[in-house]
Amino acid sequence: IPEDLMALYERIREHKGGLSGDLALGASSIPGAYMLPALIAAFTRKHPAARVAVRIQGSREIVRGVAEGAYEVGMVGARFDGGSVRYQRYAQDELVLAVAISHPWATRRTIGIRDLAGQPIIMRERGSGTRKIMERALAEHGLEVGQLHVAMEVTSTEAIRQGIKAQAGVAVISRRAVEDDIRGGTVAALRFRGLRLVRDVFLVTHRTRSRSPLGAAFAAFLRSTGDR
Repeated sequence: IPEDLMALYERIREHKGGLSGDLALGASSIPGAYMLPALIAAFTRKHPAARVAVRIQGSREIVRGVAEGAYEVGMVGARFDGGSVRYQRYAQDELVLAVAISHPWATRRTIGIRDLAGQPIIMRERGSGTRKIMERALAEHGLEVGQLHVAMEVTSTEAIRQGIKAQAGVAVISRRAVEDDIRGGTVAALRFRGLRLVRDVFLVTHRTRSRSPLGAAFAAFLRSTGDR
């Protein structure tokens, strides 16, 4: 069914009493943990009969799931080649250097990226989107991860967040992930001088497979809430 006809059908159904049913979404770690929960809550307040399930995996796995039909809509922080899915930029995610509030750098607003040498660093695992961005930034300044003191290597954003607060090291992390900690006064966030680390967050849908009315409505809702 063409998307314009699907949208019309959704509006008719909504006018008659709202959408219902089950919707499977896929998301990578940052959008899945720090963006989608509030969005889903807003959507289900409007459509209380809708039941939304989110599976959090790596971006590549989410894109594969959309391509194979496991998820009607995905939200990821990286793009991959492949003709069966459509990417639409939804928002930007800024990465910052987060330190415990007791760290000597906590009173600073910026730091030089070469100052990381000698600091204990908490890193995401090889292949993660956050690590790839950090590796590129280091390379631009003549540094490699092997030259840093990697105190911990973990597979989740939440593990990094807790490690920072436990003073296990400093870390490059999504600002969204530590926003509550910054407001609560347990973590400080710095930018690198002359360098702003940002990445796009994308909505992912299948190019040709028709979505359910609920899936199409949720995708349209997300598009209406994204960055302008």
